[in-house]
Amino acid sequence: MPLNGPASFLPLADELLVHWAAVDAARGDGNPLLLVGRIGRSTLLELREKLEVTQAAVARARASRSLEAHDLEAQDKVVARRMNQFRQYLHGSGVDPKISPEEARVLWQKLETESGEAFCLPTEYTRLDFITDLSARRLMASALAKAEKALASSRGRRDEYQDQLHGFAEMYRDRVREFFPVDHELVKSLPVLTVPKGQAPAPVDADCSWEGDCARVWWTPSADPAVAHYDVRGMAGADYEMEDERLVGRVTAGSTCQVETISDLDEPEARASFRVYVVLRSGQEKGSRPVTVSRA
Repeated sequence: MPLNGPASFLPLADELLVHWAAVDAARGDGNPLLLVGRIGRSTLLELREKLEVTQAAVARARASRSLEAHDLEAQDKVVARRMNQFRQYLHGSGVDPKISPEEARVLWQKLETESGEAFCLPTEYTRLDFITDLSARRLMASALAKAEKALASSRGRRDEYQDQLHGFAEMYRDRVREFFPVDHELVKSLPVLTVPKGQAPAPVDADCSWEGDCARVWWTPSADPAVAHYDVRGMAGADYEMEDERLVGRVTAGSTCQVETISDLDEPEARASFRVYVVLRSGQEKGSRPVTVSRA
């Protein structure tokens, strides 16, 4: 499978492992193919396992960031609603309507000090309630910043393993060509690393929903006769970032155009986003628009 982003590295590793086993079989017992540094197939298998672990770590970090962002977004709405009520109370007083929440807190205290009475917004919302909401927002913003840092760290480890795998793949292709003639089947069947030039297929229309105990992703079939399969790729959260997409499911051309999954939807109210890629036999591909689902 050509390298088209993070979602393609594990499938490439699997192709390499299968091909390497065939090469070792062709070379005979006691004569396995080794790369420079006496790197054998077992090293690639270990690297694949490490990459899978780090991809899962990125997914968990994304899920954590998504939840923290969702909480902060909800708290921002709470503070914004109270700020609008406070501005309405101050309308016509000459106070800058762009007053910040922290400035509102100070002014609120000043109003109470000057009047000698507690001032409440609708539903008996007090200054202490406002202070509590501002403190909660600061904690949520701090938690989101930590989640962003953890995600960046997880991405860095994953990218290191992806770079190693790419290097292994290039060395492996060169090494196989050293031992077999150019017309040998094991040379002609070498895993491809780059997508050849050509016309990408038209994207399909996709949608998804939470149904019972899993998410169902479905799409319209492509009319392109060169379709090999469809890849459903996804990630935690409502913001789709291609650098973090993972392969969720693969459907061969002519099969039912749907995938059921709980990927990144382990917790109640968790959100995940998906894209459906049309992949041609040449390796050209095109993704649908992202679709998002929330777990019930």
